[in-house]
Amino acid sequence: ITNQTLSSSQKDEIIDLLADVREHYCRYRTADSRLLADQEVNWIHTQGELGRVLDSARQNKLTAEETENAIIASMFSDSVKFADTAVTKGNFTTHHLDGEAAARLVLARKGFKQDRIESIAQAVREHQVGPPEFMASIYYLSISGKLESEFKSGAISADTYNRMKAVLDDMTVIGQDKVARIKKIADTDDANLVKNKEGQWQVPFSPEEMRLIELAGIKSWQRPHDPRYLAGSVTEDLEFAKLPAKEQERRISAYRSSRSLIDGDSIDNYATAGGASKYIKIRGPESIFRDDTLWDSLASVDKSYKDAYQVMSDEGRKLAAAALAERDLILYNPKDGIRAKMDNWLRSQERDPGSDIPFYNKKLSYPEKLDKAEQNRLKELQLARTESNSQELKALQFKGLNDEQIADFLFAKKLRDQMTDFLRQSQRIDGNLPGTFPSASSESAIYKYKTPETPDKAKSTY
Repeated sequence: ITNQTLSSSQKDEIIDLLADVREHYCRYRTADSRLLADQEVNWIHTQGELGRVLDSARQNKLTAEETENAIIASMFSDSVKFADTAVTKGNFTTHHLDGEAAARLVLARKGFKQDRIESIAQAVREHQVGPPEFMASIYYLSISGKLESEFKSGAISADTYNRMKAVLDDMTVIGQDKVARIKKIADTDDANLVKNKEGQWQVPFSPEEMRLIELAGIKSWQRPHDPRYLAGSVTEDLEFAKLPAKEQERRISAYRSSRSLIDGDSIDNYATAGGASKYIKIRGPESIFRDDTLWDSLASVDKSYKDAYQVMSDEGRKLAAAALAERDLILYNPKDGIRAKMDNWLRSQERDPGSDIPFYNKKLSYPEKLDKAEQNRLKELQLARTESNSQELKALQFKGLNDEQIADFLFAKKLRDQMTDFLRQSQRIDGNLPGTFPSASSESAIYKYKTPETPDKAKSTY
């Protein structure tokens, strides 16, 4: 609101679009009308990210239109991102494409010119690059899992599986942390990029590699690159130089907006207390990230910070370092830091923070993983939630755990929620918690979610 670069009409336009995005988040609720946990953290992250994008835009001296484009791209970048729940299907590997489709649909509806829509869509699409090593590991898991599933279901023969598995092995690098990653996604060297027919830069994949990449729901891996130069150099791109001046300007502006979005996304996610609250909330009990303790969840944020640092702009890195120092003070100040507050909260729960407490200072035991049929049955029971199915629901939710371990698991959820609250409070001027985010309308979601088979078909799913 106080930004001096943006005009009053631009600010009004941003608020209007942001209201649409907020309404979309608020339509996804549980059977008891609570906002889905992942949608809550996505909306809170969106608000924090917008401020960090503004910081990057200011430091990188973006124009008013470049700044507005970066902000609009930011609000849509995670606006169609879902975890697997009883009412939504996870789409992490395609959420940048789904967010791009939502941006295209809403911006066209609002009367935006096509050249601006293209620039904003490009930024949404490219924000997926960071953190590169983390993303490379997620795509490896998605691809290897889908390949295994196709083989077990009989969709592909043993010969095809073995041939594709050999290609995947060649695409994979194992880090010092023993994590498998797709090499070309983890690699941040611009010298390896190629230009596509739209003049944007992407990672080159062979036809055999593309067959595997498509298992994750994508058809390319695009990265921001200054369009004035050839990949990995400061040599002028003569093809670019021949473009009309207006198109040259648009492509340069799109690149600058994209970089500011990546800065803002990375800083808010990995260098702020608000970002830490997001990852504390979505990790641990009842998530795919089975961390031993809360502090391991926090350590994953620090690891991703170092990873995301690789794709930040120079000015973004300065902003990130300052934000991280502020976050660490909030966390570890011995007098009133989050760690001290958590110790005091445990005492209020008649727990000694110096004793063994699973998920605080002792490894938490998790339920056994469910097979596909059990997962489907669990979703059915969660949607129904009747007294008659409570024992079956409990048996699936806590498969393999004894009564003491179930009690520890439930208390671990309380631990996680309390730390999330403390982190969220630290980010707010009044020290209060965010509200319940009521929906402004009883109508169905603005962009009703369904996984698109390809980005080209996405419009028909909203």
